[in-house]
Amino acid sequence: VERAAGKEVEVIAIHAEPSMAAIGFALKEPLELWGEETAEIAFDGTFNTNSAHYDISGLVAEGNGQGIPIGFIYTTAMDGTAKTGAKLRLLIDFLEFFKARCPRILFTLTDKERAEIDA
Repeated sequence: VERAAGKEVEVIAIHAEPSMAAIGFALKEPLELWGEETAEIAFDGTFNTNSAHYDISGLVAEGNGQGIPIGFIYTTAMDGTAKTGAKLRLLIDFLEFFKARCPRILFTLTDKERAEIDA
């Protein structure tokens, strides 16, 4: 991500949460092309799918009837001592970045993950 920062991706500032790690980034070109136009986004994640134990969540915009990925966040609880709501606060930081860049959102789609719904 660091190699692509400023070119293909924009790293999103996410505040530190004790016992949590996170990195979020936006895909610059798709966001610039579709961010202001899209009225619908989907936010979903994968859990327990990699050896690093990171949850990987993606934000997808709708454009011309197609799903267009515009951002991703990787999160992990490092030692099981994170405070209640820590992941929620990380996801809020991530989504706040897109709030100003996607001002016409009318619909959101997510699944049963409580932190995603609450964010």
